[in-house]
Amino acid sequence: MNYRILRLYGAIAALMLPGLVSAQSNAELLHQLSQTKEQIAAAEAAGADPDLIAQLKSSMNDVENSLRADNAAQQVNSSPADASPPLNAAGYPTRPNTLVGGAACADFSLSNYRELALSGGNDIQLKTMCGQAFEYYSMYLRAIEQGYSESDANRTYSAFEGAASNASSFYRNNRSN
Repeated sequence: MNYRILRLYGAIAALMLPGLVSAQSNAELLHQLSQTKEQIAAAEAAGADPDLIAQLKSSMNDVENSLRADNAAQQVNSSPADASPPLNAAGYPTRPNTLVGGAACADFSLSNYRELALSGGNDIQLKTMCGQAFEYYSMYLRAIEQGYSESDANRTYSAFEGAASNASSFYRNNRSN
């Protein structure tokens, strides 16, 4: 093993351990864990020992599973007064679909939006707008499931917000009396 790789291992350990010790919440710990996984991937790309990389990845998976279990236990044991939004699989809170329960897209849900958007009948424009907004929200949820960062997922959420605003404005301005 060459000196460069040993220095890389030392750098990973130096970056990982202080962050894990000083982080204040599970969300911060999960973020630090994500950064550490990126550093391990960089070490692997640099030609680090495959056995060591496998051990590091296994350790990181164990830490991640423990953090997720702790987070789930905290959510179950917290009272509504001190409850923070639950964290999704990517380690940050999922933002709400603001159209659910609203008048503009009243009959729409994640399970039926594609059919309703193409169903024809009254308000084809509104149905199309609602369908587009729900599609953006569905894309936002898929980004989370696929492990995208919060900032990446929020780009899709911003597109949802714009489409939801358009549908709601169209409904307010053009609804039948």
